[in-house]
Amino acid sequence: MSDIDTWLAAFRTQAAGLPGAGLPWLATIRQRAIERFADEGWPTNRLENWRHTSLAFLGQQRFVVAQAGSSPQAAIDGLRSGDEGGHWLVFVDGVFAPAMSAIGALPAGAQVCALSEAMTRFPERVEAAF
Repeated sequence: MSDIDTWLAAFRTQAAGLPGAGLPWLATIRQRAIERFADEGWPTNRLENWRHTSLAFLGQQRFVVAQAGSSPQAAIDGLRSGDEGGHWLVFVDGVFAPAMSAIGALPAGAQVCALSEAMTRFPERVEAAF
């Protein structure tokens, strides 16, 4: 099985469990993207925009959907001095961690949340952004 076939099989296995799996518009975007990947594969250095970048190693990696895990709170606390301005957003394994983040007052209408949460709470906003 080629690395492309391995990635396609992993997508088929995990697609139903991805955030927003029940949103028809998102399913359409994902389906188009995976079909394009199946047709074209990984970009190679024969393409002008990729001529200095090799993704060969990436194609050999195995990735899974991130699951909730242990908290890196001590490492995060070591990075903060406590007097930073603005907002401090923390992501653990690619997943927004609101309990570890420091979000101050936001402008009217602004929301900060995980994309998976936004797809449930504000599906029309997410769809409009895509």
